[in-house]
Amino acid sequence: MKKAEEIRKTHSFKTKRQIDLRTREMLRDLVVLNVPDSSINEVVKTVATWLGVIVTDKVSVRAIGRVVQEAGIAAKIQLADEITKSGGTHYIHLVPAEPKPSLQS
Repeated sequence: MKKAEEIRKTHSFKTKRQIDLRTREMLRDLVVLNVPDSSINEVVKTVATWLGVIVTDKVSVRAIGRVVQEAGIAAKIQLADEITKSGGTHYIHLVPAEPKPSLQS
């Protein structure tokens, strides 16, 4: 049996030039943890090295921004879908109540 240090696995962020879903999820998680977009590749490679995995490629800062943007759009679509499923919303929920008249005139 080989030692853990001798067994080296490789990982690629992309499949057929597209960022795979698990990588997208990881990128979003790192952004939520306030890892700067420009540092994400180094953070991932550092952690991967400690886990005995070789990362074979990297993700551009532009691609990271797009992944985060896509997640925001998906969240808005999901919200709209939930509102539609619930039968819509009422006007009173969207507009704040009128301020009460003050007693000091």
